[in-house]
Amino acid sequence: MACTVLGSRPAEHLVAFYHSDAFIVEQVASFISEGLAANEHVIAIATTHHWNAITARLDESGIAYGRATSAGQLVLIEAEEALDTVTVDGKVCVERFGAM
Repeated sequence: MACTVLGSRPAEHLVAFYHSDAFIVEQVASFISEGLAANEHVIAIATTHHWNAITARLDESGIAYGRATSAGQLVLIEAEEALDTVTVDGKVCVERFGAM
């Protein structure tokens, strides 16, 4: 499969550094909560370890993320699986990313 590799043309991206899992868990849980409250579709990618903490935080907040997931409004993607799916020879393949 021929792939268009990200980085082959100028692009912008945002990087957020964090000092603790608690910080990133709170930020992602807030992002998901706000998106669902606004009736938006939300896609989030995280490691399994972070997913467990994020869903626990959503549970604590009373957010019905299970219903949103079942309805297709919330898509939770495991980070390592996503990376394996979209890379070819260690580089992101645009076509595979789009298909995911």
